[in-house]
Amino acid sequence: RQRMRNFLNGAITPIKDGVTYRYLLPSFNARLQVNPKLVMRLGLSETLTPPEVGLTRAYYNIGLTTIPSGFNPANGVPTPDGTTTVGNPRLKPTRSTNIDLSAEWYFAPVGSLTLALFHKELSDIVSNTTERKPFSNKGSTFEIIVTQPGNSPDKGKIKGFEIAYQQTYDFLPAPFNGLGVNANYSYIKSDGVKQSTLSATDPDVAAGRTTLINTALLPLQGLSKDNANLTVFYEKYGVSARLAYNYRS
Repeated sequence: RQRMRNFLNGAITPIKDGVTYRYLLPSFNARLQVNPKLVMRLGLSETLTPPEVGLTRAYYNIGLTTIPSGFNPANGVPTPDGTTTVGNPRLKPTRSTNIDLSAEWYFAPVGSLTLALFHKELSDIVSNTTERKPFSNKGSTFEIIVTQPGNSPDKGKIKGFEIAYQQTYDFLPAPFNGLGVNANYSYIKSDGVKQSTLSATDPDVAAGRTTLINTALLPLQGLSKDNANLTVFYEKYGVSARLAYNYRS
């Protein structure tokens, strides 16, 4: 108990860390006007998304368990003395190589139907890492499980398609000629990166537990396989109204 009192005396140790990066992001776009109503587009690009600022906050708030250290009888590994979650100031942006191909059919002055195909390869995707680290304070050392975000070495892949339709029904008799519809559906298949929640409040993350299944087969975090949006609108006589429905699987 005295070791714990020595360790938990409220001491603060400054941390100075960070990362510097420079990227070249080429982009190429081509447009082919097949006829007055049909347009084809091709896009090749490199993009990046910086990590959320909160995930880079390097602040350790270490707490100890009240259970004495010992060995886990299941695997013989010493039980940890405590757990903590912390941000990672060395996080790099998630990079993506993108291929986009679309066909746009303008079948009416205020109507179009679009089909888009896409393929993306992602690197440096942010996911959780968990490791044991020794921490010392005032002559007392404890082994703590540290859970923090890191850039995954795995390559993520995203592919799918999107169908979009929009039209204003100006050919209807008044007052219905102000009605219109805007709708789209996208199918997204993604995998390739071992997934772990980034929420520090998740009990498994806080306890440093990791799954035994191959989570690289699961979809990437934040991506639903099926996505749909439907909006019915009315624009006429100074009236502007919208009724929208959104769906994600």
